[in-house]
Amino acid sequence: MNPSTIVVTFRNRTCAVLKARYRNGQTALILNDMNTGERVAAASVAMDVAIAEDHVLIKTGSENEGILPALVNGGIVIPTGIRHPTGFTEAVECTLLI
Repeated sequence: MNPSTIVVTFRNRTCAVLKARYRNGQTALILNDMNTGERVAAASVAMDVAIAEDHVLIKTGSENEGILPALVNGGIVIPTGIRHPTGFTEAVECTLLI
């Protein structure tokens, strides 16, 4: 494991948190299984809303149930209290700590 690898536990799997950018410039967070390299979840979503450079939109739909607490407990994000509707669910705007 690279010393700069950020790790969280999600759905009983140890995951590396990968940080990237969506085409609109917003931050993308991807969780990959540390043992298999398999993609476990896309924690974030890109939306047509203005957010601060140090913010990220975390998906909270059923496939991502529990991901926000995992990222908070891992010291990755802090929820701002702002929520954005995304159809049947919502995205939680968070301050990115990494």
